[in-house]
Amino acid sequence: ARTPLVVLTRGATGPLGARPADLGAAAVRGMVSAAQLEHPDRFVLLDIDGPDPDGLGGALADLLATGEPRAALRGGVLYAPRLVRPPAPTAPASASAETARSAAAFGPSEGTVLLSGGGALAAVLARHLVAAHG
Repeated sequence: ARTPLVVLTRGATGPLGARPADLGAAAVRGMVSAAQLEHPDRFVLLDIDGPDPDGLGGALADLLATGEPRAALRGGVLYAPRLVRPPAPTAPASASAETARSAAAFGPSEGTVLLSGGGALAAVLARHLVAAHG
């Protein structure tokens, strides 16, 4: 097995969703993320939060052991990105009637829907819209 190239950045990702502190480092992180798509398992991204983070050696060893392609080290804790399902939205009681009227007035059955891109996903969506809304 090949040993991955670890790219270490500082401030390239904001802590827990905040904006990045260093836009140059964020650009490097973006370019390496693109390279990861072309060459999986060849690059690992680790973003640190300070000039001399606590436990960098141990965190790097832990990151390589997990096989995660990217992580951020914040306060000695490794964070890896995850997709989670958001909770179902709830409309305020006073706005529910107006929301229903707006949705009825602006629905796919009332006009034209433009799908851009034209890829396979757009074709599936187009078939679904025609089947569901005529």
